[in-house]
Amino acid sequence: MKTTPMSNTELIVVTDRIPLVTEVAQAVGDPQGIVVKPLSAGPRMGSLNHCLAALEANPGCVLLVDAETDANAALGLVQSIFEHKPTPRIFVVGRTGDLDLILRAQRAGASEFLTLPLDHKLLLEALHRLSRRLAPEAP
Repeated sequence: MKTTPMSNTELIVVTDRIPLVTEVAQAVGDPQGIVVKPLSAGPRMGSLNHCLAALEANPGCVLLVDAETDANAALGLVQSIFEHKPTPRIFVVGRTGDLDLILRAQRAGASEFLTLPLDHKLLLEALHRLSRRLAPEAP
């Protein structure tokens, strides 16, 4: 699968855990066009307006919601975002092996579930799948 850099993609990490932002930046590596930024609010319902504003302000951004510490709050946030602005630009990140969490994330509206620790290739593949979903269909 193609893992070349994507243009103009902001990966906005919705977390209270600063080490996760660093882990995401390391997983992205140094492809041109992908910028990792933390959101000023963590994965809880009070962050809804911040997340919606980020999606509205930057059509090329992807929200990466941290479900590691409080999965219920994170998935509640994902569901609320999706109810206000249905979008495939929401990814959830959590520990591997929790099949219930993966299913709940998808039902809440996340288009991807990524496992910790993050893998460079899998992260870029998820971003490329999203890019293909968002690309206009050829005439």
